[in-house]
Amino acid sequence: MSFIESRSFLSLKKQLESSSKSVSIVGSDSPVSIAKLISDQRWRDFESFPHIVIFSNETEAQDFIDNLTFFGSEKETHFLPAFDMSPYSGLYPNTRYISQRLKWLSEIRSTPKGKIFVATAESILQKTLPVKDFENHSLSFVAGDEWPEKVGRLLSNMGYAGAPQVEDVGQYSVRGGIVDVFSPAEDLPIRIELFGDQIESLRAFDPATQRSLHTVKSIKIIPSREIVFDDDSQSRALQNLRMNFKGRKLPHHEIDGILQDIKLGRYFHGIDYLLNDFYEKTASVLEFAREDFCLWWVNPIECERQAELFQKELSDQRLHSHTHAVLPHVGELYFGWSERPGTHAFKTIDVNNVAITNTLEEDGSIVDLPCTKIKASEIQANESLASVLNERLKGWWGANQRVVLATHTISQAQRIKSLLDSNNILSSIVDVETKGWSWSVDGIWNEEARNVAIVPVPLSDSVRLPDDELILIREEDFFGTKKRSTKKPQASQDTMSIDFAELNPGSRVVHIQHGVAVFDGLMTMQVNGVESEFLQLRFRDDDKLYLPIYRVGQIQKFSGAGPLDKLGTNNWEKTKVKVRAHLRDIANDLLELYAKRKQTKRTPFEEPTNDFREFEAYFPYDETADQIKAIGDVLSDFEDDSPMDRLICGDVGFGKTEVAMRAAFRVVQEGKQVAVLVPTTILALQHLENFRKRFSKWPVEVKGYSRFTSTKDSKEVVEGLKSGKVDIVIGTHRLLGRDLSFKKLGLLIIDEEQRFGVSQKEKLRKLKVEVDTLSMSATPIPRTLNMSFMGMRDLSIITTPPQDRLPTRTFLCKPDPETIRKAIQSEIQRGGQVFYVHNRVQSIYEEAAQLKEIVPDARILVAHGQMNEGELEKAMVAFYNHEYDVLLSTTIIESGIDIPRANTMIVDRADAFGLSQLYQLRGRIGRSTERAYCYLLLPKQGVIDPLAQERLKTLQTYSDLGSG
Repeated sequence: MSFIESRSFLSLKKQLESSSKSVSIVGSDSPVSIAKLISDQRWRDFESFPHIVIFSNETEAQDFIDNLTFFGSEKETHFLPAFDMSPYSGLYPNTRYISQRLKWLSEIRSTPKGKIFVATAESILQKTLPVKDFENHSLSFVAGDEWPEKVGRLLSNMGYAGAPQVEDVGQYSVRGGIVDVFSPAEDLPIRIELFGDQIESLRAFDPATQRSLHTVKSIKIIPSREIVFDDDSQSRALQNLRMNFKGRKLPHHEIDGILQDIKLGRYFHGIDYLLNDFYEKTASVLEFAREDFCLWWVNPIECERQAELFQKELSDQRLHSHTHAVLPHVGELYFGWSERPGTHAFKTIDVNNVAITNTLEEDGSIVDLPCTKIKASEIQANESLASVLNERLKGWWGANQRVVLATHTISQAQRIKSLLDSNNILSSIVDVETKGWSWSVDGIWNEEARNVAIVPVPLSDSVRLPDDELILIREEDFFGTKKRSTKKPQASQDTMSIDFAELNPGSRVVHIQHGVAVFDGLMTMQVNGVESEFLQLRFRDDDKLYLPIYRVGQIQKFSGAGPLDKLGTNNWEKTKVKVRAHLRDIANDLLELYAKRKQTKRTPFEEPTNDFREFEAYFPYDETADQIKAIGDVLSDFEDDSPMDRLICGDVGFGKTEVAMRAAFRVVQEGKQVAVLVPTTILALQHLENFRKRFSKWPVEVKGYSRFTSTKDSKEVVEGLKSGKVDIVIGTHRLLGRDLSFKKLGLLIIDEEQRFGVSQKEKLRKLKVEVDTLSMSATPIPRTLNMSFMGMRDLSIITTPPQDRLPTRTFLCKPDPETIRKAIQSEIQRGGQVFYVHNRVQSIYEEAAQLKEIVPDARILVAHGQMNEGELEKAMVAFYNHEYDVLLSTTIIESGIDIPRANTMIVDRADAFGLSQLYQLRGRIGRSTERAYCYLLLPKQGVIDPLAQERLKTLQTYSDLGSG
């Protein structure tokens, strides 16, 4: 019996169709069961209802949204975030969350039918601007409408920031008769072309390339902040704040600065916390909704508990934050649970995990919807995956339950299907995203054959749904916890091509004919009466070149630090001649090497076994498309009879090591040994730890060999390699020493080959002739070099950022000792470490002394580039081994260091850094399953340069890995 035919469904349907305002569902508060209920395509009565679904915390809310996809829901979903930090922390909310809140308000106010609006108890209680003010400051335009005068001031008062080019929500740009605006209400920025004061056309454009995509019928411009400036709001705020500041011991310059900014209509860091001072009466987000909504409270008791706990914590924080100028009362920002307005207007469904009997109460207001979570311990076992599945499936089928396995990716689904097929278990991969849950899943079961449905979409929990006779199992409960993808990343097809998201004024580029220049931004010019956009390139001695935007393919990004080229000279041609000569030398060496390699033959590898498929399945992340291709390339190389020589190129953290690990596993399966060669001791330690963890479920002996290896351990490694007892050895150039000999070396893995010396490379070249070789590099390969390698050396490029990590939360804040203390102590308390970047060697020890006063219990280590190489390496190894809690250093940590335990970074005087440098620094953290935090400290006093402000805002907004 399916849920759609059950008594539970009939009772719930009856209650929703009645005049009753309240229904209670008991038996489950799982995001899985609620998602299945709301997304069920057969339940047409729900189609007319828009839904507001409120959870006690953000994790469950995000799980619910993910589960909607699993069940093939086609409903548009919007999530309402709360501010990402406390108003009393000295930190400022991420503008992306503010934009997301305003998008939610716009959608719920305008066209809510058939949509799902998701929130948490915290975000639903956070106050917002009044509906009247929102609507009075919202604009809608279609082609042919008259465009208002003084549009720059109008948009600025709505919270928009002027920019040379529009790349982010809340920005606008005016260039002659072209106005670009990125409204929170729109999915893409809109380009408005004017003829006089009339709108001639509206076109959406790509913020990365700045190229127009398609025409749109209209644009809706809503406020970009929850505070909007007008005469009333500004005078009210000034009056309220003057009263609030009375009697408080604050520096006059700080008070005067805030009042002056408000008077001039300027937004400043922390203004969002002053919402209550700008309006006569703030509003609840629920006041924006119409009355025909279905309001779901998931576990309302827990929602209330979390809300009260959160507000108590805020009240406690406020007591210790008297030094902050911006210090609103908790009640000015949040409604209390008992005073939350707007809830009486909706048909309300309370969902609780309270077990009751199958007999419904006489008034029919309670419905039983049974759903039981299945613990991982009920599924996992020490035996092979196939035997575990066999045992569990027999039990479930014996109870007449249908079984669905949820995987994160299609490749994992195919892998599991292959394992099931080899054990004579029938299975089918179903496409719920394209064809819908009911058609795809319900359609594949055969009562006699017992078919397992595999759905390549993540699921938050493994559950039993008795009314549906369903067992839903997520892959994590077989293979261990998977990391959730926050969004689907996009792979770059060419790592060296221009990306306007990265190309800011001041960025260096290379023109194919004229050489190295500085990009000075876009400008509009008239040529033969036609207005067009040009890229302005500045060469040496301020020579200018204006390149039409359609010729953007003639330039590439330049990451070097050499001088600019001079227009009208042959310097660039000379440079290209030198490069070609160097490439010829490389090519000659490669040809000689490959001629020898072609004469060397080895036995091709057999097809991968089930053991290898299980090794793949236990990878704790979702493979990216580029990773899958690179792994496929390596496996294909093993099937050839010539030794492999492949280069895996990709940014740090993009998954090159997993490609190497799978290659190592295949080689060990063939009875051969693997040597992993790295340029530094700390990299050797990192790889050793990662390899041991990854191979822990298999009988593979992994050893390390570097100058930090003890004499006793070194002897064991030497003997183990000679006898064949050691399967994988990881070390520095010591592996090239004469004292080492392998019983049967089958694969050489080289990390960052370009960092080895000439003599070491000569030894490597001799080794490469005889064994399979896999090199890894984080250095991008220019297209010219790629073409030189074509046909001589196999190349796999990984440009897709990983899906698995939580985005790094980035905060802008003043260097307040209390904020720094909390940041460091919070990281230490969760067992982590901290990078503190102070980029001035002359004052770094003075900074260390001040830091010791702020956090006296923290173990602080100082490191900088003026230390000798051995001393610096020793310090880095000590920090890696967790002998210290805080590494106070210059920008020497910018690249080449990977410490997953370090997940908090504090950057002193962040305004003095370039954008690319800040991205590189922040890339050192967020390399594990823990949430990473980056604190960008601003100057204590004085005005920050406008370009520096824009850089910091960009870094705070673009938190996702790969967004740099």
